[in-house]
Amino acid sequence: MIMSQEFKIKFEENKDSVEADNTVSDDNSHAYSTAGNIRNLAFVWPDGKMQFLNYSYLVSCVYDPKEECILMEFTTHSVELKGYKLNILVHELMASIPRLIFCTNDRYRAIEDGDKPVVNSINVTLKT
Repeated sequence: MIMSQEFKIKFEENKDSVEADNTVSDDNSHAYSTAGNIRNLAFVWPDGKMQFLNYSYLVSCVYDPKEECILMEFTTHSVELKGYKLNILVHELMASIPRLIFCTNDRYRAIEDGDKPVVNSINVTLKT
């Protein structure tokens, strides 16, 4: 089999770009870098406890700006998030971007980044 030099170079360039696309960036591990089909959303409490649910089972999401509350209805669970600046988070949830949602103690509110949503309470309830 005869392969031209130009074809071989193009093949190597494509191979390198595919490998680069498959790498995971640690810069923003709280969110997925691009939209995708199979996604999980993990909830992490201050004591280290963690639970994840699949985005494909998220049926609805209600945001109440007066209560600063997000209520997510999955097929098997209900999840209530309370905090502040949650309007940013609800828009990210619509695009299935967040990968990890951390619950932080309210006493750290003063030192939290001013542009990011802060979750102070996560309540996950199993539906019966």
